[in-house]
Amino acid sequence: MRYQVIPNAVLTPSQLLNGISYSTALPNEYLTVTKDPSDPTGPIYIQPTGAPKALVIQRDISAAAGKIHVVQGPLVPASLVPLLTGGRPRQLPVYVNGTM
Repeated sequence: MRYQVIPNAVLTPSQLLNGISYSTALPNEYLTVTKDPSDPTGPIYIQPTGAPKALVIQRDISAAAGKIHVVQGPLVPASLVPLLTGGRPRQLPVYVNGTM
């Protein structure tokens, strides 16, 4: 779960910047945001380094320590991809990405 957390930040979709790689709670692991800056309600994708991107399917769920955004697909640290899948991960069911 620490990989799916951006420490010391509570980010709403409007605060997520296109093309920016955010540091996670794990050293040297990043999540990159892809979205159309001219469309605030358009799709947002989160992409771990070295893994496929995941679509954000539900935004801004309030939590005690921040916001949660539900993504469709795995957010797997690049260092674990080969160990878990023997290669690149497939698209899997919905996972929760807790953003603090």
